[in-house]
Amino acid sequence: MKKTLTQALKGLLAFIIGLLIWLPFAHFCFQGDTAEYYSEDSLAPKAKKLLNRQKIVWTDPVARQEIETIRKSNPEWDFMWRSYFVFSLSNIALRDPSYKAEALQLMDSVIDDTISHIEKDGYQYFSMAYFSWNKFNDSKNTRTMFVDGEVALMLAGRRIVEDSPKYKKRYEEYRDAMLSRMQKDKIFSVESYPNEYWTYDHMVFFAALKIGDYIDKTDYSKHARKWLEMAKAKLLHKATGMFVSGYKDDAYALHGPEGSTLWLLTHFLRFQDSALAKEQFLLAKKYLSHSFFNFGYCSEWPKSFKGYMDIDSGGALSLMDMSPSSSGASLVACGTFGDTAYRQQLFSSLKFAGFPSEDKNTLRFSAGNIICDAVFLYGMVAGADYKLIEKGGK
Repeated sequence: MKKTLTQALKGLLAFIIGLLIWLPFAHFCFQGDTAEYYSEDSLAPKAKKLLNRQKIVWTDPVARQEIETIRKSNPEWDFMWRSYFVFSLSNIALRDPSYKAEALQLMDSVIDDTISHIEKDGYQYFSMAYFSWNKFNDSKNTRTMFVDGEVALMLAGRRIVEDSPKYKKRYEEYRDAMLSRMQKDKIFSVESYPNEYWTYDHMVFFAALKIGDYIDKTDYSKHARKWLEMAKAKLLHKATGMFVSGYKDDAYALHGPEGSTLWLLTHFLRFQDSALAKEQFLLAKKYLSHSFFNFGYCSEWPKSFKGYMDIDSGGALSLMDMSPSSSGASLVACGTFGDTAYRQQLFSSLKFAGFPSEDKNTLRFSAGNIICDAVFLYGMVAGADYKLIEKGGK
């Protein structure tokens, strides 16, 4: 027995020593060439395969069942997949005009179908069940910033590729509806759910306003500035300085800074306030990002806030305080702010733990679902619209 125990301890020790030797070099096995995924002014090879897979999901009746599958978990995921697919298509068409005709066709199909569901089935179709459990603060409310803000950005993204009277009218309808609601609200905000305001949703809407201003030669930036003044005064988490994710009608924080939305929030905030966006990104890097032997990953909440892991967090590896959703969203932010070093570490983790499934023409990450792939695709192509607006001309 003693001899067996000794041998077992020796084996365990050898395993630990081997692991310690292997771990510092393990990330090299999963680095790959990031140029296959990211390109400054075109569509990288792996991004093309991700795009092909997304197109199949929308156009093939059998593959489209994936949309119904994610709806069973959360109807919001269906809507957000549509949003990020359209956001991606818009930037792809701006990067590479050879995709323009196909991108316009796909964007029109997704946008028209989405608006049709809203008008036929109501906002509940893309919302979680508690949307209808209570009344909104505005008793006459029939709209939500979550849906209308992202539809506005889909429409703006479509119009910046090629404008049309149909989508201009639709965009103005969604823009004016949200601005009218904001101006009547005591904290200049619009609910996403009854007495539940989401910071991220407002950033998405303000990005839509910026793109619309560029297209229409208008200036609605005062509305974004007014909301940001309120937010900086009332919606910053005291311990970290990061924006909270949700709040009530008295600006009382419902949640702290949530990684799965905060990283994306910094990306969309850049359209209206690039300095503040960069500041928030650096704070997120400080409080949410981690590295384990050059594998990057992110927390859902900072250590100073004890949040819960909801369905949008994508589950978490509690021992390492890792949120897959926060980690994936950070890829978008790293691309936005040029943090290529940390993006490489995140990319190594994605290749290791995302379980990429690839064939000749398509790519997906089996550890997630189609909305994860849509966000990854957006992270690989985003920025073309911002660059166009920054330059001030087509």
